[in-house]
Amino acid sequence: MKRVHEELDKLSHRDSLWTQEAATRRSIHDLYDVGCRLTADSAGVGGEVRRGVRKADGKPFAVKVIRFAGTQEDRGQIQALMAVNHPGIIQLVDWFEDPQTLWVVMELALGGELFGRITQRGRFSESEAAAAVRQILEAVGHMHSRGIVHCDLKPENILYGSDAGDAIKVADFGFAQFVPDSLAGDALLHRPLGTFSYTAPEILNSEGYGCQVDMWSLGVIVYVLLSGVPPFFKRSSAETLHDVRLRIVKGTCARPPARPSCAARCATAPSTPGARRFRC
Repeated sequence: MKRVHEELDKLSHRDSLWTQEAATRRSIHDLYDVGCRLTADSAGVGGEVRRGVRKADGKPFAVKVIRFAGTQEDRGQIQALMAVNHPGIIQLVDWFEDPQTLWVVMELALGGELFGRITQRGRFSESEAAAAVRQILEAVGHMHSRGIVHCDLKPENILYGSDAGDAIKVADFGFAQFVPDSLAGDALLHRPLGTFSYTAPEILNSEGYGCQVDMWSLGVIVYVLLSGVPPFFKRSSAETLHDVRLRIVKGTCARPPARPSCAARCATAPSTPGARRFRC
């Protein structure tokens, strides 16, 4: 815990110098050519991710463009990324700011999202899921050791370093928060952040929370990896998000489609498992 407090003291000092530093920094366009979106899906309400090229050496990067007026995201993600140093976490390269926009320059992960691989495969085998989850756990453990709660773990925020490889990097720290005593189990955070389907009951119930909410989100990811379907969703057009929220709070989820046995897989042609769902 002493190390966590030391890290927070350093970041507090950096934050006190933030305004002065931001005012004297050059524009991103002086150092980088910022091009088109990385993918058609790399845009949201508050911003987007574009491809950037450093003018000095032509090296490509990912540039997250955040418009302050349209999102809850803020400079906190810069502080969080500055506090971590792990191969399983996307690396911060540089940042720039003007009155309306925050520009975050990060290493470029070319392998796409974990979400994309789930979509391609339908679902992961147990060994494939175990390999992916091990990497995510190591990265999340590093964050938590620095007193950082990600608050938005989901397959869309987990990237692969390359198309051919399986090395994973946790990304998008837009909702990340610091919890000085998180490892002691104290629940100190109260902001309702995250993506609904992956959000822990504590957040939905407006209770104080800490690092444990990331583990709930990871549990949902494991479910999706192994089954190919989400545990919490609207089962019919008549249902509302309130109905789904109640199931999340109670832990009432959809039972995933059964995996066929090896004999069944050999005896039958490949097919998409039925999506039968019921209370479990």
